[in-house]
Amino acid sequence: MHVKTLTSQKRRALLTARKLLQEKAIAIENDIRGLLRNFGLKVGAVGTAKFEERIGELTEGMPDLAAIMKPLLAARGKLRTEYARLDRQALAVVKDDATCWRLMTIPGVGPVVALANRHYGYRRIAVLLSREGWRANHKRVLRLMREDNLLCLRKSPFVPMTTDSRHDWCIVPNLARGLQLTDIDQLWVADITYVHLAEEFAFLAIVLDAFSRKVIGWAIATHLKAELAIEALDMAVAARRPRPDRVIHHSDRGVQYACADYPARLADHGIQPRMSRVGNPYDNAKAERFMRT
Repeated sequence: MHVKTLTSQKRRALLTARKLLQEKAIAIENDIRGLLRNFGLKVGAVGTAKFEERIGELTEGMPDLAAIMKPLLAARGKLRTEYARLDRQALAVVKDDATCWRLMTIPGVGPVVALANRHYGYRRIAVLLSREGWRANHKRVLRLMREDNLLCLRKSPFVPMTTDSRHDWCIVPNLARGLQLTDIDQLWVADITYVHLAEEFAFLAIVLDAFSRKVIGWAIATHLKAELAIEALDMAVAARRPRPDRVIHHSDRGVQYACADYPARLADHGIQPRMSRVGNPYDNAKAERFMRT
């Protein structure tokens, strides 16, 4: 059992507080961007130092909106100030630690990396040391990093949820399982995924012909409303113009496909809806496979 020293615990607390302040400041900045987007105003790519100035430019001539932004900018400014103070404190800690200071001589490895970067494990540090002419076995690097509590931590990246099956809308059974396809426009499969853009997430809805594996309808937007899935369906119907009661439409149990509007649109074109079983992504494997590629 490895017991961390009081010094290591203090360092971890310092870095955790620093990270929390940074995350909260970024969250407020993203919220400000979202609020301004509702007014047709885009902040765009702007540095941290110029962010408040950019908001002032966008809200010029709009005193009500500027008044709303003022407390948010004040909170962001306070968080950024405290973050900078803790960042300087972390740098001072590194300068007083011989091991961390040694690691900082490697290009690309700064004080935060030396203390608790989540992406630099002992093997990567050992390779960087070797490139700089330091003779150090990876096992020794592991031991030294463990002694100084420098082992990296893994954290799963944020992935937005695109399927919300916890709703009270009607669920239809899956009767498309085991269906033998012989031609196009017998089975359509639909799904929604996300696209990670520079400043936000966008969501892509597709309708796929299961026989030809061709995308026959798609739509992209920054929301997950039913209109997104309906737009993709309308494109598919316009492209194929299927005969009534010929096509089976299969999807997951997401609220976009189960709400009243989507089944009504299917009924208008004589398309039969089908949905996956609970917790079984294999029922919609064709659409899931396309999204993966």
